[in-house]
Amino acid sequence: MDTEGTAHVNARRRANFDTIPVFWRPRGKGKAEDGGVEFVTRAGRGSGPARSLQQRYEDSLAARLPEIEEFFSVYPAGVPQDKLVHATKRLMGLPSYFNVPIVERINLLYGDNPGGNSHALWPDRGAKVQLEAFKQYWDNEVAPYDRVERFFRAIAQPGKQYIVKDDFLPFLRELLHFHPGLDFLETHEDFQQKYALTVIARIFYEVNTSGTGRLTLKEVYRSNLFNAFMHVDEQNDINRVREYFSYEHFYVLYCRFFELDTDHDLHLSPDDLLRYSDYALSDVIVDRIFSTASRAFMDGVEGGLRRTGMPYADFVYFMLAEEDKTTEQSIRYWFKCCDLDGDGVLTPEEMQSFYRVQLHRAVSWGQEAIEFGDVLCQLVDLIDPVDPLAITVTDLLKPDKRPLTGILFDVLFNIQKFLKFETRDPFQEKMKREDGFACEWDRFAAVEYARLADADGGRQSDVSESYDGGMEVDGAPYMNRGAAYDHDLEYDGAEPYGGSVGGFSSEEEGYEQGGRQDAGQGQGGLGRGAGGGRKGTRGSVGRKLSEQRGNNRNRGYGGGSRGGRAKK
Repeated sequence: MDTEGTAHVNARRRANFDTIPVFWRPRGKGKAEDGGVEFVTRAGRGSGPARSLQQRYEDSLAARLPEIEEFFSVYPAGVPQDKLVHATKRLMGLPSYFNVPIVERINLLYGDNPGGNSHALWPDRGAKVQLEAFKQYWDNEVAPYDRVERFFRAIAQPGKQYIVKDDFLPFLRELLHFHPGLDFLETHEDFQQKYALTVIARIFYEVNTSGTGRLTLKEVYRSNLFNAFMHVDEQNDINRVREYFSYEHFYVLYCRFFELDTDHDLHLSPDDLLRYSDYALSDVIVDRIFSTASRAFMDGVEGGLRRTGMPYADFVYFMLAEEDKTTEQSIRYWFKCCDLDGDGVLTPEEMQSFYRVQLHRAVSWGQEAIEFGDVLCQLVDLIDPVDPLAITVTDLLKPDKRPLTGILFDVLFNIQKFLKFETRDPFQEKMKREDGFACEWDRFAAVEYARLADADGGRQSDVSESYDGGMEVDGAPYMNRGAAYDHDLEYDGAEPYGGSVGGFSSEEEGYEQGGRQDAGQGQGGLGRGAGGGRKGTRGSVGRKLSEQRGNNRNRGYGGGSRGGRAKK
């Protein structure tokens, strides 16, 4: 054996290994140096793409210090939080309406009196940030991270590796306070609560694919959440931000819920849900929804709705899943409901148990009876599973099969969509493909919103009478003036942000003292979005929406650094 040759080869291998740059290190462990500047590397598992040394140097405190000091030199006594928008948007690369929570976080961690609660319920609008505190925050929370991870860490509580639902509230509070597209909600605090809850529920439905009720950094990186927050900052028309924030989408969800909630206890019973879309769903699937379906904000908990009823946040999950069955979240939602024995496969026996009810309903409507064997053959041909006798969620999630998966579920439990598919017009299907909507949910929400806005006069009167005194809220909202949070937010008895805030009440106290006593008084309603609509509870807010749109156009609001206007 040539020992000298072997030693030479090994030496060359070691030399090559020593010259290969390290491209992965455990989070928070490795450090790199460039021009005397030290960086903590963050390119570990669950992070986004690693940043180059040049990128990290450009964000370092040493490189940005002249700009920071120049900005602070104008405010020797500290930068007021309303003036920190420049630093929030231009320096940190975060949405401009993050400035108030960022000030709270800086003063919490590095201020003269560190400690206390992050994201206070009632922010100190006169708070200021000192240069030294800002420099520490930059060095620890900005320089080491890219924009997405800064965004994540700004929302999450200090030291936490996840975001929970309560963490979004301060940022939505500021969005509602400053965004010109939401001005009309300023005097409708109960709708502010519901709008915020809707946004949070939609975020968790889309982003929290693990179903734990906790958003991880990996989930945020894989989603469009950061881009959506930036988009709403730049876009004055809130309805153009269809991801999470659209007021029209909230309007559709909220109206549907209260149309079903006839006793106005803010929870739907199985009988309530059966009336969804003119009794489109079978009682078998409704029973499965209440016993098995994924829950909003729950740490992996499924079902359990029969005892408590379905609150609004869980209804948002249901409606998003029902009206767009092409998404991964929806496919998993319905697969879980149809998998009767929970073994991870749909068998012909399980599908037949659903279709038996569907067939009976179709025949009672005067439709021709189609035997299950024929239907099964068509579904198997449509989905093309690996095992025709055991359809898995993986079969349904194949990219070329996602657009067709909704057909399978509609055949099993939605009689109206099943019959509509059987009598579909190819010309209309072609128009749908060319209508410009990004997804089925956007298309449905646009049609439903137009339907609500263009309801006839007789129906307006009916809706007005049925809603009078029926929109109950739990006292005052979580915004700057409120007493009790909406109990739909389910804080499990804990006070938000860990604080003890005067005026907060328990679910029972807030509901009895604030909700029922004031139900229907001064609420106005969700109303006429873009040109006419229902009166009564819905009317006045919608009229303000229409008026506000005209005012915004007249004032010439632009995106700017804030994407909105400052309020006093």
